[in-house]
Amino acid sequence: MIYSGEAYTTSTFEHFIDGIGTAKAEYVEAKRGDVFSFEGISFNVLNPLSPTNPNPNENSVVLQFTYGTTTFLLMGDAGADTESALLAAGIPLKATILKVGHHGSTSGSTPAFLNAVRPEIALYSAGINNSYHHPAPRTISALISVETTIYGTDTTGNIDIDVSSSGYTINTGGSPVAGANSGANSLPVIIPIVPIIVQPTEPPMVQATQAPVGGAELTIVSVTSPVFKGSNATVTANTAPGASCGITVYYKSGPSSASGLGPQTADSTGQVSWTWKVGARTTSGSWRIVVYCGSATQETYFEVR
Repeated sequence: MIYSGEAYTTSTFEHFIDGIGTAKAEYVEAKRGDVFSFEGISFNVLNPLSPTNPNPNENSVVLQFTYGTTTFLLMGDAGADTESALLAAGIPLKATILKVGHHGSTSGSTPAFLNAVRPEIALYSAGINNSYHHPAPRTISALISVETTIYGTDTTGNIDIDVSSSGYTINTGGSPVAGANSGANSLPVIIPIVPIIVQPTEPPMVQATQAPVGGAELTIVSVTSPVFKGSNATVTANTAPGASCGITVYYKSGPSSASGLGPQTADSTGQVSWTWKVGARTTSGSWRIVVYCGSATQETYFEVR
């Protein structure tokens, strides 16, 4: 069991640790620079440098390995913070097959990162009609812009990759689809890009990609964290004056319906905020918040204790 070493306080994490003990599995805390070898394949750990990022997703274990002529890059739930750190470190990121970070959400797959990776194949995992709206149309567009063939579990079902010393073949739903290295022409599975007001993704941090709204940028200025059950939480953002904005707070049970989370209009200075009460029965942990104004989205998370 290879893990980042980040401790957590949720019951899910406790069950995870208990499961390792029950299975009597070897437990290793991985960090950048580590190499794990299994049956002749060396798995290089690119992230985390240390599990200290306040956003748990950015502490994901990122692995890179090569078999024959095929290089894989597995991004876990990592987003823009991790991508930027890998680029700044000068780590060679070119890969044949990219497991897209964070289910294809808006939190990652930045243009600079994709230009460095230049994958032939991009894979993402997402449930059909999932409530997070994975994958984000913006991410699909970014992948298409670097001429990547895309496969997602929401459109193709299970994705199997058979790798040989000279190339690979991708099989989806039991029907073989030729990969780019096999010498055949493969067609990408392209998600229709439809403008939507998004309530997307899982817990990334405020650094999510910003988009212009009437010439301004949407920025989350502050969020109350940690919050104790039964107390109020507040999120404040800046955007274009008069912009129509919304917010979605995701708990374990799904989107919150708490009073105070309705649509808001930014004031004359571009500020908009929401205040709501965190229920006494809310599950402890770090929970995702998505703010959207027009076509722009920003994400953060807050901790409930």
